[in-house]
Amino acid sequence: MRQVRCDIRYVSLVDLRDRWGGGFDVVLSDPPLRIRGGDEGPEQGSMLSNALYSHKYRTMSLVEHADLNLEVLSSRGFFFLWSLKSLEDYARRCLRKYGYQYLRTLSWVKMLPKSGKVHNGHGYYFQHAHEILLVGCKGDVNEQVVSFLTKVSSDAIFGAAHEASAKPSAVHEFIEEAFPSSRKLELFARSTRPGWYSLGDQLSLWAQCYSCDFCETEIEVTEVRWKKKVGETKDLCNSCFVRQKCSEEDYFQIENAEDAEDAVLHEYTSCDCCKVESIQGVRFSCSECPDFDLCEGCFDERDELHSIGVTKHPPSHAFRAVNEYHPVSYCW
Repeated sequence: MRQVRCDIRYVSLVDLRDRWGGGFDVVLSDPPLRIRGGDEGPEQGSMLSNALYSHKYRTMSLVEHADLNLEVLSSRGFFFLWSLKSLEDYARRCLRKYGYQYLRTLSWVKMLPKSGKVHNGHGYYFQHAHEILLVGCKGDVNEQVVSFLTKVSSDAIFGAAHEASAKPSAVHEFIEEAFPSSRKLELFARSTRPGWYSLGDQLSLWAQCYSCDFCETEIEVTEVRWKKKVGETKDLCNSCFVRQKCSEEDYFQIENAEDAEDAVLHEYTSCDCCKVESIQGVRFSCSECPDFDLCEGCFDERDELHSIGVTKHPPSHAFRAVNEYHPVSYCW
């Protein structure tokens, strides 16, 4: 398993590093910082604050981010840290705290997807049209045992701006080209990428398709699939379930939703592992604990997450699959 969906603040990075075979040569981080103010004008005060907006992801304070013990992830190599220009000094302090020496700053020039023109954002004196990517090195850059290729990219990256805070894939591409044989880790990742280890609470928020672990064919939407209750996680299509003469007592019977909009939304019920609010899709509820629920992604990885300390829930407890929403009723 090369990805773990969890809140990085509550995971044992040391256990995770060791589980994944040791330190990483390259770390890419895009922290979801809670910004209380940016550029200030003479009379206007703060001109930029994401505290005014609702996000599809959880943010963290500058103190919470600085307190992360990211220094344990590697004893060598390079760290790429995204930052706003107004937080550049803070980002440099974080690099030092994590044990990295500042090397260079790259700039991502934001472009409009359709027109290709520069995307201008907020700002007081000037409109912001770029974000910066700080590069740090742990150890002597001239004596690095991590192999890397120089001059594969300029210090300016031109890429389209899409959903809020999403970064261009061109950054991953040039890192892959510059560090072809390195162990790469992305923190606060939104999606997985071949050749990378990924860690973040936005991974696989909704799995739109499943494959049968026996015949390896995609299980069609609205088709019944069978998920094993205990032991190694398996999803079987209905044909393989019948052909293998599996017992219904050992599997959950689940009907795939056609898309995210058709999936059940369990309002006010969050996943006790990745902390995602209002579980979407099948909810797995512990049959022995009064209030312990997992989304399907965390249920599939429950043994792995328990072994690295993400959850303390007893792995021997049985679960039941809940695919219907039961609204909470109140008595006044």
